[in-house]
Amino acid sequence: MTTTTRSEDRNRDEGDDRQKGSDDGYEIDTDPGRLDVGLVHHWLSTDAFWALGRSRDTVERSMSGSLNFGVYGPDGGQVAYARVVTDRATFAWLCDVYVAPAHRGRGLGARLATAVRDHLAPYELKRTMLATLDAHELYAKVGFVAVPDPERLMILGPPRRPPAARPGIDTSHSSDIRASVDVMTAAYEDVPFSELLHRPAVTTRRLDSVRALRLRRRDAEDLALMRVDQMERDATVVDFTARLLTGLVRTGNIDALHQALPEALPWTTFLPEADIDTLISELVATASGAVALDNLAPIALLLTQWRHSAEVYADPALLAILTRDHEGDLGPVPAPGTAE
Repeated sequence: MTTTTRSEDRNRDEGDDRQKGSDDGYEIDTDPGRLDVGLVHHWLSTDAFWALGRSRDTVERSMSGSLNFGVYGPDGGQVAYARVVTDRATFAWLCDVYVAPAHRGRGLGARLATAVRDHLAPYELKRTMLATLDAHELYAKVGFVAVPDPERLMILGPPRRPPAARPGIDTSHSSDIRASVDVMTAAYEDVPFSELLHRPAVTTRRLDSVRALRLRRRDAEDLALMRVDQMERDATVVDFTARLLTGLVRTGNIDALHQALPEALPWTTFLPEADIDTLISELVATASGAVALDNLAPIALLLTQWRHSAEVYADPALLAILTRDHEGDLGPVPAPGTAE
């Protein structure tokens, strides 16, 4: 077995490990001095779904505590990035793997993962891990496999806060209530469709803590997975809501709807009063019909259309453009797809 000193480890991590000579001119380097920190921050904070909104300070601190890999194009500019959090003795975590859109489809992701694997090999780590939404096949080519015992893994979640007490309501038995009622901690969770295919039992157990799973597919529309009892509870709530709206209208309690609507749909505050009346009547009729058909799509479509109207009213400049009278002929309109 080959042993290295700490200084040798540091030299390997900070630039001595450079892969040159590829026919296409791309180069992978671990020299932190070559990294374009601003570019990496832009990539992660604006385009990487797992890091959207990440601050520049957070990116800089994460890079300073990690082993960084940069991929550079023929012109020397950085085109991809990855970092590894490791103790260089037992464990490593590969994360923030990103390839610039203009350079995707050239195998850079696989080459980058391979470079990470080969760089870490001398450390003889016990475990190297990563998390991915839909790139399982890519990492499998490098040697990564599904965790054989996922039930042994845990993640430190946010601290649980007790529910705020309401005046006149006894919350001393809240633990009993939580024990007897399924309490969902999140609306839904994103899961790659391939995970359901490869590990159906483990994947479906996630429904113990969320209302539904959103199954992401790369080449088709996403799917939703939900338990039948949860679906029936949702349907009961929708049916109750539709009947409540209808009952309020029939009994003449329009004022109650007017008062409740801004809290349920805050964007309605931008709608004129006359439009509020129209929205309520359309919502009641649509909700009643949707429940009868067991199809909630018409309700979603109606709310989306009215939300767009509210966006127009919220922007005075846009409202003026869309409502002003145009004088004369505006000229010919080119057919779609034709150049002007």
